[in-house]
Amino acid sequence: PGHADWTTHLKYGHRDHRGGGRSSIRITAPMVAAGAIAKQLLQQVANIEWCVFVSQIGSVSTSILQADAASIEASPLRCPDSQATKAMLQEIDACHVQGDTLGGRIHCQITGVPAGWGEPVFNKLQAALGHAMFSINTVKGVSFGEGFAAAGQRGSEHNDQFVLEDGQLKTISNKAGGILGGISTGEPITLDIAFKPISSIKKTQVGATADGSTTSVQIEGRHDVCAVPRAVPIVEAYIAIILADFYLHHQLHT
Repeated sequence: PGHADWTTHLKYGHRDHRGGGRSSIRITAPMVAAGAIAKQLLQQVANIEWCVFVSQIGSVSTSILQADAASIEASPLRCPDSQATKAMLQEIDACHVQGDTLGGRIHCQITGVPAGWGEPVFNKLQAALGHAMFSINTVKGVSFGEGFAAAGQRGSEHNDQFVLEDGQLKTISNKAGGILGGISTGEPITLDIAFKPISSIKKTQVGATADGSTTSVQIEGRHDVCAVPRAVPIVEAYIAIILADFYLHHQLHT
């Protein structure tokens, strides 16, 4: 923009009406590219495998916790459950007619991360991963392992008991989601990320002007009903960047 336009932008906080800027998911494009590089690094140093897919859109969810890349990409919504995908598409169509939007959830399972990545106090692995996830637009919740369900469990139910198997120390279950005390256990790292519905809806909403007067707002133009499927590669990239950073950090201290 010209100098006058930029001055106006700074003075009044006007944003590009075409959908750009820091509120646009397009800002993640360079991070996705960086994530692809980080993923290549991780695949060279460890046998890390990724399973990241849409597990919920609106009121429709799937109970599937594991899937292969082919079944995920076969779905237009990146959900490996064909029945759930069909119901999700129907809900998206109905929401589109109503001029509204939908949120959803992405499930992640990363296997092959060695034990020992992370620190116990100021650089916990789940804290860094959570920070990265909350840096993605519209993310409102992140849970690891059993997540919020752990709040209703007893310690005897939630504890992952250790056993010696083939000369290696492992856990019988993985309710902690592969991270204990801020450090990876060697078990799969599992997390779920919740995305709120997009704010830009076609329905008329109540708003306020700069002088505090009440007004009505109706947004025109093309807007997605649900952007959660597009966030799958973003989530995967951000996790790869964090894990690559922890790998390098681990190398410096071993």
